[in-house]
Amino acid sequence: MDALPGAVVHVVRNHYFGDEKKFELYNDSEVKSGRATGGHSLDFPDLADRVADDLNGQRLTIRAALKTLPLGNRAELIRWRKEVANRLDQVILHD
Repeated sequence: MDALPGAVVHVVRNHYFGDEKKFELYNDSEVKSGRATGGHSLDFPDLADRVADDLNGQRLTIRAALKTLPLGNRAELIRWRKEVANRLDQVILHD
């Protein structure tokens, strides 16, 4: 924020690593309490461990995973991707 004064800054909490209260450093920070930048705190939904493990372990992109993962894992990935898109829609400017 120092490097780009006046820029809008959005913070993403990835719930794969825990719920909102687990982000103590951010929750108690001046960044959150003084978000004069007009930014938002966005919470990304948790992704099932089995799918996250497949993505990381097989080094898959989301696109590749949607073609190769088992049906249940693809369904979970589709659900997660829709939720992420909804969260990002909060901060993306649409013409």
